[in-house]
Amino acid sequence: MLSGLLFLSLAACATNPQVGAISLKPSNDPDPFSRCASIDDEGLRTCLQTVEQGLFGSFGASRPTEHTLLIRGTGGGVQSFVDDTSDSADHVEHHYAGFNNQIGLHIIRVDYYEGGAWLAVTATASASFTLFGPPVVAPGGHRFATANAELEANYSPNGIEVWSANGGTYDREVALSGGERWGAENLRWLSPDELAFTYLVAPIDSSPPPACPGRLRLFLNGHRFEHCKHTA
Repeated sequence: MLSGLLFLSLAACATNPQVGAISLKPSNDPDPFSRCASIDDEGLRTCLQTVEQGLFGSFGASRPTEHTLLIRGTGGGVQSFVDDTSDSADHVEHHYAGFNNQIGLHIIRVDYYEGGAWLAVTATASASFTLFGPPVVAPGGHRFATANAELEANYSPNGIEVWSANGGTYDREVALSGGERWGAENLRWLSPDELAFTYLVAPIDSSPPPACPGRLRLFLNGHRFEHCKHTA
């Protein structure tokens, strides 16, 4: 696979949030559900549930009922996420992916009838927000990146996002939407402000999305994005 580079000329942020009364056992695997990727639809839910059960513990996350995921925050906040397992457009299932103590966030995988998403919930459970994919944390823990490349069905947004993590405050520093044209995967930080990834362009037929090298340089006053053009 070919790789691109993301260069971020951005100032470093402050320290990560401190956790309080609830003991938050860390799980810093960006995507603990990756082991379920090769399992067919019939066994997928069982695999996801098994992984989730292994992540419960002293996280402040639990399932009071079979179809309710509950997140208890360190400051007393609570957020609940209710599943709908009907065979309809309303179908949604939430699977707990653990607490990432590097950035102070609970991570949740969400599966819809078509496509999916990832959610981040703060340690205090006072706020939640949607991510392109599971977070990949930069060295030092002051920044993380997410990406997606679902270029065949396009059920979920494609592109790259970079977030700052500053004392329990999270700001989206970079948001690059690939639409139905391009996406990114295989994120890997080379330094606190340099990210390597695989750039993928939309397929022109039924073949898998072709990989294409790309480079993105960001500055305080703008950015420069370069990539090759795929030809059949």
